[in-house]
Amino acid sequence: MDWQQQALALGGALTIGILIGIERGWSQRAEPDGSRVAGIRTFVLLGLVGGIAGFVAALGQSLAGGAIVAAGVGLLAFAHAGKLRETPDATSAVSALFVLAAAYLSGFGYPGPAIAGGAIAVLVLALREELHGFVDRLDAA
Repeated sequence: MDWQQQALALGGALTIGILIGIERGWSQRAEPDGSRVAGIRTFVLLGLVGGIAGFVAALGQSLAGGAIVAAGVGLLAFAHAGKLRETPDATSAVSALFVLAAAYLSGFGYPGPAIAGGAIAVLVLALREELHGFVDRLDAA
């Protein structure tokens, strides 16, 4: 990978973190300070961590890349454990895992599919009310 492809790969990872972070921050803006486990800064950093892990793996150091992702997942599990006991909403935790995975894909050299997946994830997250309303209107027929 030349430096332009590397910049695009890491830029894609950063973009995924920014997009998901903005959506999560916007949807949780009414929650009191200190009650959110992950905000825009956390999602941006997760995007960079995932992108760097994918980049490291693409350089032939797959164990190191996997260890970086595993550390990120471990930190997320630790941070979200208490929150999940209080409220059984796992959307932010799953969103964080998605950011790590998609950013890894981008860092590994596939920024196009990763950013497309990020855009779809933002759409699904942003359409929460519409999707819940659709499910509520379903019946057995």
